[in-house]
Parts: sequence; C-alpha cells; structure tokens
Amino acid sequence: AKPDYSLMYVRSQLVGHDGKNYKDDYTEGDGTTSYITDIDGRTLYTFINDAKDTNNFTKPDFSNDAVWPVAEIDLDKIPSILDDTDFGSIDVYGKTQITYKGWPLYYFGQDADRGDNKGISFPAPGIWPIANVDSP
Repeated sequence: AKPDYSLMYVRSQLVGHDGKNYKDDYTEGDGTTSYITDIDGRTLYTFINDAKDTNNFTKPDFSNDAVWPVAEIDLDKIPSILDDTDFGSIDVYGKTQITYKGWPLYYFGQDADRGDNKGISFPAPGIWPIANVDSP
C-alpha cells in the first residue's frame, strides 16, 4: 500500500458482530468481499435509512456517535480502483462527514482492531452495509 493514500480497498472475509461469517450479499457463508477502509484499516459503512448526501442517523448532540461515528477523512490520494469523483462531504452538525456515491460514511464503534468489519451484522445484516465499488 502506498503510505500517502487516504483510503484503501481491501479484500477480506466479513465477520459480523455475532461472530458469523458473511458473504457480500449479507447472507451467512464464507467468501471474500472487497470494501473501502481508511488508511488505518478501519471499515467504512453506509446506513440504509440515509438518503443522498443526508445523514439520517446522527443526533444533534452526537449522543449516538460512539456506536456509529461519522467518518471524517481528509481525502488526498486514493487507490486507482476508486473514482475520486464518487467522493464528497456533507456537514453534520458542524462535523464534515465524507460521502461515497452520495452515501454518508460511518465507522462502527466496536471495530477495535485493524480489519474488523463487525458492523455488517449489527443490529442485523444489511442495515449497515460496507461501501465498495458495487455500492449503488
């Protein structure tokens, strides 16, 4: 990996908060999935109840930010598989949240280690999908 990248595109097994393995369609099973992480290997997620360039999750007092923190990333260089025109940002109560294809991006607060992607099953599979080139 290049040390000056702001994001990475990784391929790994999805392992949910429930300890089960998931495929890229969020059904149980084994298989590698490609997805976007920050340069530190923290998985980036979208939220199915958000709208284009609209964060419908974060509360004004950030009381739920510990569970699903907004991703605040200064983009510089990104891997060539990603198109920099797909990225943007929105203001969320004074924080600048990065977006991908209009989807606000989040971290999962319980992803403690590099490469964790536990958020894909919390609270249920498909509510917080990973972000990748196949994201609509």
